[in-house]
Amino acid sequence: SMEGIKAAPANHKGRTNDECLLCHGKTSPMHTGTPTAIPHDLAGRDQCLMCHGGSMEGVKAAPASHKGFENKYCTLCHSAAKK
Repeated sequence: SMEGIKAAPANHKGRTNDECLLCHGKTSPMHTGTPTAIPHDLAGRDQCLMCHGGSMEGVKAAPASHKGFENKYCTLCHSAAKK
C-alpha cells in the first residue's frame, strides 16, 4: 500500500478500477451522499431494473443520474436493509 492512501475496505475486494470510478470518480453522479438501502430481500428480486426501470406503476424509478447503469452495478452501492 502507498503511504497516506487509505486501503479499500474488505467489501470492495475484487472490484475493478472501472467499478471504483462509478462512485469515486470526480464526475460521478453518485460521488456524494449515502446510497439508499434496498427495503426488500433480493431472493428472486435481484433484477432491479425490471421494477425500477421507470415503467412499473407505484415503484420508484432509478434516478436520472443512474441512466445507462446495468443491474450488476446496483448492489455495488445499495445493499439490503438490515432487519
